[in-house]
Parts: sequence; structure tokens; C-alpha cells
Amino acid sequence: MLRKRGELTASELAQCLGVTPVAVRHQMAHLQAAGLVEYYVQRRPIGRPPTVYALTKEADELFPKNYEDLATSLLKQIAELDGEVKIRQIFRTRAGHLEEAYREKMDGAGMEQKVATLASMLTEDGALAEWQTVDGGYELCVYNCLLSKVSSSFPQACSEELGLFNRILDTKVTRVEHMASGGRRCAYFIKKY
Repeated sequence: MLRKRGELTASELAQCLGVTPVAVRHQMAHLQAAGLVEYYVQRRPIGRPPTVYALTKEADELFPKNYEDLATSLLKQIAELDGEVKIRQIFRTRAGHLEEAYREKMDGAGMEQKVATLASMLTEDGALAEWQTVDGGYELCVYNCLLSKVSSSFPQACSEELGLFNRILDTKVTRVEHMASGGRRCAYFIKKY
């Protein structure tokens, strides 16, 4: 209701939802504690000032945005206008920015710590990554592809990511399973140096 109508009082919400204003205030307190709702007291010349509720930016992020389709559409238009070379350049530039951020966090770390840091940073970005030691190196698994729709149209995204992993870990990284090719995850063998 707040998404559709914007700011509403407890009484207005109660009327829309068919519940009591007390029930609304109780639920709003929970949502406020979770950082999803904010409120202010609306001053009036007479009468008790009502509390007005609104969604926070954090709540807004929970609603679908369809960014992947937008990104894919924009990349297709760029490819039509400027060709595949430009697409490769875009993904290479993205990888370069990520490389800077990753290297900053990995500076001075040993190989195992670099692999752990990479998995942690990927997970922070939403990729749901984990790693483990295996014979001859490490296995890095990513269970939530951040570029799944984009990579189905632009495999350059995946090849640049693989190149990024090779560079930041300073060793041979081989993709052994690939979501874009029908795998249930993206898995990488990282050769121990």
C-alpha cells in the first residue's frame, strides 16, 4: 500500500487493509526496526498530530527492478551502434575496475587468503561464493551468477571475469563448470603456486 500510495497514516493504512490502526502501528514498528519504514509526525493546527509512514530506500531495493533486461538491451544497442569490439571494451573496463578493488583488499596476502578474499567479496556482491582446498590448488564455486541474463547474450562477460580471476590471483584459473553453459554453478580450479 505504501508503495502504491506513498505516505499514509496508520488510520489510512488500516482502512485500506481492513485492520485496526493499532494493528498497523504494531506492524509499522517491526518494519521500522528492520529499516524498511520511516515516519514523521504531521503537525496540524488542531487535534492530535498523526504519524505518517513511508517506505525507506532500503525497502525500495526489495522491489523488482529488471536491471538485467535493461543492461542486456543497452548492450545490444551499443553492439548495433559500435560493434562487438566496444562490448569487449566495456567488459574489459568493468573487469579493470573490479581488479583495482580486489587487489586493494588482497594486497600482501598469500594465495589461500586471496582465494578466501575473492570468495568473500563475490558473496558481498550477491554471488553466493565459497571455496575449498583441493588437490593441487583450490576450488571456487559461485552459485548465483550476477550476470546470468547478460552473459547469455554476451559471453564476453564470463571470459573477462575468468581473465580477472587469473590476474588477481596471479595463477592459472580454469573454469570447470559454467552456469551459462547449463551448469548449476560456476566452478573454478585455481592452481596453487
